[in-house]
Amino acid sequence: MAFGTAAARPGEPPRIAFAHALVAALLGAIAAAPPSSAASLAFPVGATLEQDLFIGSFVDLDPDANELLTFACNDWTRDGHRGLDFELRTFDEQAIGVPVFAAADGVVTFVEQSDPNDANTSGSASPGNRVYVDHGDGVETQYWHLRHASVPVTVGQAVAAGEPLGLVGSSGQSFGPHLHFEVLENGQVVEPYAGACNPGPSRFTVQPALELAVYLNDFGVTDDDLTNPAAPFFPFGPPRDAQLPVGVPFYFWMRGGNLAAGATAHVVVRQPDASVWVDDTFALGSGAFERRFQRWIGGYFLGFATGTWTIELSLDGTPVVAAPFEVVDTVDPLFNRPPEPISAALSPAPLVATAPLRCAVVGDALLDDLDWDVVRYRYVWRVDGAVERDVVSAGRSDVLARGVAGAGQVVRCDVTPNDGKVDGATASAEARVAA
Repeated sequence: MAFGTAAARPGEPPRIAFAHALVAALLGAIAAAPPSSAASLAFPVGATLEQDLFIGSFVDLDPDANELLTFACNDWTRDGHRGLDFELRTFDEQAIGVPVFAAADGVVTFVEQSDPNDANTSGSASPGNRVYVDHGDGVETQYWHLRHASVPVTVGQAVAAGEPLGLVGSSGQSFGPHLHFEVLENGQVVEPYAGACNPGPSRFTVQPALELAVYLNDFGVTDDDLTNPAAPFFPFGPPRDAQLPVGVPFYFWMRGGNLAAGATAHVVVRQPDASVWVDDTFALGSGAFERRFQRWIGGYFLGFATGTWTIELSLDGTPVVAAPFEVVDTVDPLFNRPPEPISAALSPAPLVATAPLRCAVVGDALLDDLDWDVVRYRYVWRVDGAVERDVVSAGRSDVLARGVAGAGQVVRCDVTPNDGKVDGATASAEARVAA
């Protein structure tokens, strides 16, 4: 599904021209630490690519109608697309909240956050909620489709790289929860990714790597009949069952990337004693390469052995998941397990005062909760022991703005996963900012 594209640009309100006039003075007033380069962009979303975030479309570099070209010389875009579309997995993550951050130091020149329709799946005539930031030297970034009333900044406000600008949403001309991130230089759209068809340096400080092999980034098990066309599915949260009753048909669903045109799936379902209950091989590909794909599989009948069963799934011979699930005589609606243990990691290494700092969840994004609950994370950032940021997010990373931690100070990030019912174990990462 196409998650969305920025609408054609309407005439900008007069206040934008006034705000641009303030930029030079305000940029000079931002920082106690040296500012980050306007042409060196930090990753703008509190999430992790190929885990809980996916780039659905890149900039279309071919000016001809109906011709597609990306930085990597492929067609991973839409005709005339002007930015990067960072997609969440489902609206469940949007509801919890996933933050959007300023990609570089700058001044806010435009804010719109009054559009209440932030869960669009079929587009809208409205351009939606958005923020523009001027970074000086002709560089501007734009952040589109934000969640209603989520923007904490105002026009004329100076922001540092990594400062929160809002939450990912699906307002305006959007078809699912995502951030449309647009970069302009002297009024012209540019692709921040560098590659064979967009040579030269990347606009990102560290260009985010892309997974090219087949992978999954979401998975779950249910006894809901997914053959029923009324069953909720992406971008809405699919059904998730912590326990399945014996003797019923069951299904599992998945979302992932890079599915080959003629892909073959191999499913093995094992009983609690590890004996094979199902061994099935079938075509899963659609006849065309799928940069993003989603599928449900099942209708397999469970046996009457209670305990922990396992689904093993391979795509074109590549194992992509081995997922345990519980089978019981009688389903307990209160049954729940906490999220699985995680670790945390700080970057960049070493930490520096001149860049935003990122705290990432380290662990299996598919098996983060074995009841298939949507996990959210509480990030508590401390600098020399003092709390500087405390936020709950569905994203698997968070950011501390540039300049909050100075040279020589100790930064600690505590991350506590929660499945909406109970906390998992807190993970911590700590490091000193380089002098």
